[in-house]
Amino acid sequence: MTNPDQETMLRPTVEAAVIDVLAMIFEMEPEDIRLDMRMYRSDLANPDTIAEFEKSGDALEVDSLDALELTFVLEGHFHVGVPEEIDYSRFKVVSDIVDFVMERGRMS
Repeated sequence: MTNPDQETMLRPTVEAAVIDVLAMIFEMEPEDIRLDMRMYRSDLANPDTIAEFEKSGDALEVDSLDALELTFVLEGHFHVGVPEEIDYSRFKVVSDIVDFVMERGRMS
């Protein structure tokens, strides 16, 4: 039997909520964020690239502060426990965050 206080998460609802969260964090319009959008530049290991925080059309360019903010928002909005030792590189594209939320939590 399911708990009546626990809302069942439907993927389209979670997708929209994750996009809204990312739009807030990155000060973008939700319609500019796609589920296949990369979270990092492909050349993130290059120190010259890390210094560039411009948002491009194909990657959100998450830095460590963005990752920390994302952790707090995921925990608060979706009630998901995010382990302290999480490897943020597992989130290659926006849909990976959706998958994480679907696996671990429920929406508030």
